[in-house]
Amino acid sequence: MQQHLVWFREDLRTTDHAAFAAACATGDPVTAVYQRTPKTWASFGIGPNRLAYTESLLHALAEQLQKLNVPLYVQNTEFELASETLLTLCEQLKITHVHFNRQYEILERRRDVAVHQRLTDSGIICLDYDDLCLLPPGSVLTAQGTPYTVFSPFKKRWLETYQRLAQGPFLQPRPLQAAGLVPIFEPLSITPESDLDRWAVTEAQAQDRLDAFC
Repeated sequence: MQQHLVWFREDLRTTDHAAFAAACATGDPVTAVYQRTPKTWASFGIGPNRLAYTESLLHALAEQLQKLNVPLYVQNTEFELASETLLTLCEQLKITHVHFNRQYEILERRRDVAVHQRLTDSGIICLDYDDLCLLPPGSVLTAQGTPYTVFSPFKKRWLETYQRLAQGPFLQPRPLQAAGLVPIFEPLSITPESDLDRWAVTEAQAQDRLDAFC
């Protein structure tokens, strides 16, 4: 039986998550992982508010995944060590496939290239997905492969491309066959600089706010 690992990054939801939906659709056991990268985040200027909020989201994600019988591992690493840290977990869990949604920033892209190379060299299949945008960056171009400079032909090509490539939204998967005990990750105690109580933490809270807005 194949073993699938979903690498959660910016999107800490189980609903409308391309990589998570694809892994769960296989019917095989699924495990999740999230990587904390404190030094890298500090170099990005990420402060205590964002860190504290991310920790709250992680706990909400872990609870939601537990209901779906998907264990969540949280690793402490850095961008330049991400591939080795991920490979260690894959070898420990006998992972055959790793799924993740693409990130388009330059350092994230370099990290993902290294991860692809390291895991592929070890016989692990890497599957990445365009999820953060309606269409993949660079998919709407002229016949000459250049960006549009006039709106009307851009709109026409955009709609044609959307009809051809668009996917989702993805519903939350049904509970899977239990993959074993859910690991307990070491929580971080971070004091935010502001009151974060007004921010939605769970998917249900976010959906309720969206419904109210609509």
